[in-house]
Amino acid sequence: MPYVLKYMNIQARCLQCGKDLSLSGRPDRKFCCRDCKNQYHNRQRRYPLREELESAVLHALDKNHAILDRLYKMGVRTIDLATLSQLGYDTRFVTSYLRMGRHNIFTLFDLQFEMTPSQLKRLTSLCLEDPVKWK
Repeated sequence: MPYVLKYMNIQARCLQCGKDLSLSGRPDRKFCCRDCKNQYHNRQRRYPLREELESAVLHALDKNHAILDRLYKMGVRTIDLATLSQLGYDTRFVTSYLRMGRHNIFTLFDLQFEMTPSQLKRLTSLCLEDPVKWK
């Protein structure tokens, strides 16, 4: 009985979603359900190194896309990799890769291109207005 009296005046709320917990269960509960408990603890135990890595990868992808998009809008469809790297392009970051016969086809968001050891060629947009045509 003293256990119940000790917690009678507490307005308990779930630490994750804020739901009222005074209606059922133990009076000293912290979470309304197992999902809220897991979400709360996962949020508390963030992975800063992983978040920094994800942020760096997204930044590199955005930078690569901006470079290729600018070249595409200027009408450049083929460029040497040495020149491209001088512009700041990092060949390690693309969103997808496909091997078709002897061709290495890469995609970077809405841009598609073929990459050889020395150059990037056939830069095309995957937008509906500009369909891909491979020769």
